[in-house]
Amino acid sequence: MRVVALVSGGKDSCYNMMQCVAEGHQIVALANLRPQGKDELDSYMFQTVGHDAIDLYAEAMSLPLYRRTIQGGSLQVDMDYTPTEADEVEDLFLLLQEIKEEVEIEAVSVGAILSDYQRVRVENVCSRLGLTSLGYLWRRDQQELLQEMIDARVHAILIKVAALGLDPDKHLGLTLQQIYPHMLKMNMKFGLNICGEGGEYETFTLDCPLFRKKIVVDCSETVVHSADPFAPVAYLKFPKMHLEDKSQDNSEDMSSRLTGLSIKTGEAMVQQAISAVKLHVDVARRKEQEARRTRLRPSTNKGVCMQDVIVLKKTHGAYTWLSVAVYKPKDSSNKRTVEETAQVAMDKIKDTLNGSGLRMADIVHVQLYVADMADFGKVNSRYKQYFSINPPSRVCVEGAFHASGKLLQLDCCVWKGQTGEGERRTMHVQGLSHWAPANIGPYSQVTQVDQTLFLAGQIPLCPSTMLIVVGGIIPQTRLSLSHVQRVLSAMCSGASLINSRLVICYVTDISYVHVAKDAWEQNTQIMDDVQHDDSITTGLETYVVVPALPRGALVEWHVTATADPVGWEVKRSLCSAGGAEVTLGCCYSTGRRTAAVKIGLGLPCTSQEECLSLEEVIPTLVHELSGLLSGCGLELQDVLVFRIFYLPEVAEEQWLHSVMEDALNQDGGGAPALAFVPVSALEPGQVLTACCWVQGPLDHRTRET
Repeated sequence: MRVVALVSGGKDSCYNMMQCVAEGHQIVALANLRPQGKDELDSYMFQTVGHDAIDLYAEAMSLPLYRRTIQGGSLQVDMDYTPTEADEVEDLFLLLQEIKEEVEIEAVSVGAILSDYQRVRVENVCSRLGLTSLGYLWRRDQQELLQEMIDARVHAILIKVAALGLDPDKHLGLTLQQIYPHMLKMNMKFGLNICGEGGEYETFTLDCPLFRKKIVVDCSETVVHSADPFAPVAYLKFPKMHLEDKSQDNSEDMSSRLTGLSIKTGEAMVQQAISAVKLHVDVARRKEQEARRTRLRPSTNKGVCMQDVIVLKKTHGAYTWLSVAVYKPKDSSNKRTVEETAQVAMDKIKDTLNGSGLRMADIVHVQLYVADMADFGKVNSRYKQYFSINPPSRVCVEGAFHASGKLLQLDCCVWKGQTGEGERRTMHVQGLSHWAPANIGPYSQVTQVDQTLFLAGQIPLCPSTMLIVVGGIIPQTRLSLSHVQRVLSAMCSGASLINSRLVICYVTDISYVHVAKDAWEQNTQIMDDVQHDDSITTGLETYVVVPALPRGALVEWHVTATADPVGWEVKRSLCSAGGAEVTLGCCYSTGRRTAAVKIGLGLPCTSQEECLSLEEVIPTLVHELSGLLSGCGLELQDVLVFRIFYLPEVAEEQWLHSVMEDALNQDGGGAPALAFVPVSALEPGQVLTACCWVQGPLDHRTRET
């Protein structure tokens, strides 16, 4: 892509340009925002110290420089940003808008490493202008990154210090190589950010491989901003500087100038992530064939769906579950396009929520099931029209809808808490990076409500290219697990896979189940060993096979996690009924009314039965489930919805729904809603698999609709 680079003169914006070039992009212009009539501006967004030397910076690179004087201030300082008149972010918008009118550009290079505040605002501006944000330093390990800059011959000096442990007399003017060992010590002693992401120091780049000429400082002055005895603040001014020719061949293009440097590309970062996820595959287990299909003994009175659109809703405490399913019209003359089908579903969701005093913005998570993954783009084109900033996280898979005539199913988790019932936070990273896949579309990587984290489905995309990693199921499993880990740790410091409570792993072939299961078990065990904390337990996993996943992925991880993994326990039970073996598991919090539940229904290994009677099994299952929940401090009515994965050739959804709903209603106290998802296969021996996330209201009051 053709890229304009936001430059402050510092090391980060410079090295991100090098990363852009290493990824095959072309830097065509530079952009800079400067203060008016002063050396430095107290800005939340922009480094302005050293701005008087930016003209030399552009000349050194032989690129056009576009500048704008900052006229706005830091008016909207919340984590989220919406266009605000007289805010300094609008100066950035106007600058990039001007450049786009004069130069053909597609993307913006941004040197942010850790600041969500800056990232959100740059991505907001890029979205409004139809540009892609390229932030390859985002969430990089700072110790590794600073060393990488040094090795890549980024010659930058400290021009400002503002932290305990940094002395203007000692440290101003030092190079990155000179300050590196000191910053490692200060990180250990005072927790300073090694790359200065907390404002500990600012830098100015005098030379790097992208420069055709190097900048030479003829003289400098130290300006003391604050003579605090513990954390003095001071910066350098450069009254006189000049450019000098470099010995290298300036006829080389930018890409050639990076040859031989140890710059980690997206491909290298992906390989590093894959290697970090341990996976030993038992070949014999991988070759294990799908267990014989067990048939249910069907009822003679099967229900038939006579409606084109079905809406189901249940509210419990602050949470509402809303499902909209759209079927093929019975009247062929009313056939809809894919886009029209999606709009019918989204309009129905919006109208239903509005009728209950809720908004689309209250949706925290969506599970989207399509009849044909080839139609996903068309569905998405309508879906995205209903959300703005901080959209809900989302999982998308293809359901085995061929037998039912279902075209689309959207299951929405909606939360509208009262005072004291927690708060909602969202991470929606839209820029390309080396961290995890960008969610340029209308969904966030993760939405957090109080202690619960609802992650978007993670597929094995290379973050820098947004292409599926090659090599088959093993590298795909490793990379997608790495994405889960990185999203968790970015949202909650210190979080990892062991924070997961409910895990649904979608794969596209039965042989991949063991690969995914082995990877999960091995890596959560490694993290358990690292934590050395017996009070931490892992959650419950469900593995299902579906016809297709987005982008042709072979695996997708859908994770619901908790911010604090301490204080959770697991209870399990096993019973037999109607020729079936029923397994139940509940991972629950001992201090909060929260739990993950998994139910498996199948034949015992030694059984010779060919059929199961669901009418006989379900009442026993409900009784056992009620007892299990009671032992965990919960009630059946605390379950908002059960997600039931089943084989369409084994049973019909309408019949299953009727049998299960009857049994649940007989238990009394408010039956959970039921969300049925037909799949290609389940774990060997399984006929039905059900799971749910339980969030009991704090005040123990429920509202049923």
